[in-house]
Amino acid sequence: MRSRVVELATNCYGCHVLQKALDCEEDIRLLIVSELLLGDPALTLVNKHASHVWSKIMELSWTPPAPPIFAYVNKSLKGKWASLACHETGSLVVQHAFENLEESAKDGIIDELLNQGSVVFGEIAKNQWGSYCIQHILEHGSPKHRQMCLDHLIADLLDYATNEQGFKSVTKAFKETGPETLARIVKRMCEPARGGRRAMIVDLALSVTGSQLIANVLPQADKDQRTMLYECIRGHIVTLRGCKTGSKVIWLFDRMRAYYGY
Repeated sequence: MRSRVVELATNCYGCHVLQKALDCEEDIRLLIVSELLLGDPALTLVNKHASHVWSKIMELSWTPPAPPIFAYVNKSLKGKWASLACHETGSLVVQHAFENLEESAKDGIIDELLNQGSVVFGEIAKNQWGSYCIQHILEHGSPKHRQMCLDHLIADLLDYATNEQGFKSVTKAFKETGPETLARIVKRMCEPARGGRRAMIVDLALSVTGSQLIANVLPQADKDQRTMLYECIRGHIVTLRGCKTGSKVIWLFDRMRAYYGY
């Protein structure tokens, strides 16, 4: 096995052998980890077979002092975590890292996902695999990291809510946070999108996923919040009735008004 670890890790059968070997003594574990680190972790982390070996490594407990495995991984992947999160197997490795690493070891990863500006965050949140990483942070992340995700999502709410993958993160944020998030979403819906002139709720109502967000928000909103939202669409009824999703939103408001009154 010595000097053949990378070859085994990237093989559909060999990766199972290594995962079994990682249950053995620490000197064998260290041999496997050392050879993977001497190779290019960026390549093995996105390999559909080797990624399972890395996931197993993240779950290991070591006799103190533990080898600084993830200091090396972080160093070799500096600047690459965002692209890794957008990869089918890389996304699973990133989520596994969130669940199993110490907070200090996660900081570098999360910084590259959330703290590199709206463009990088948008590429991740609107990616088929990256969106799972954002949802994972919203569900299990620290209050600080959840807030960072939320700030990105609300700032560009129209962009994310009308995107199939971005909508999943917006929905997760709505479900996992409290009334203060609802208030922020309602307020943002009443404001124009970047470069827009009319309230964002009108554009949301004209899209399939955007109208679903409105349908999720309305039952949770209080009377004042529903009134605010209705005032924003009143001047656009003709536009909304010309679209299937827009008509549905008007019907939802009418039903709410008949039931609750406002």
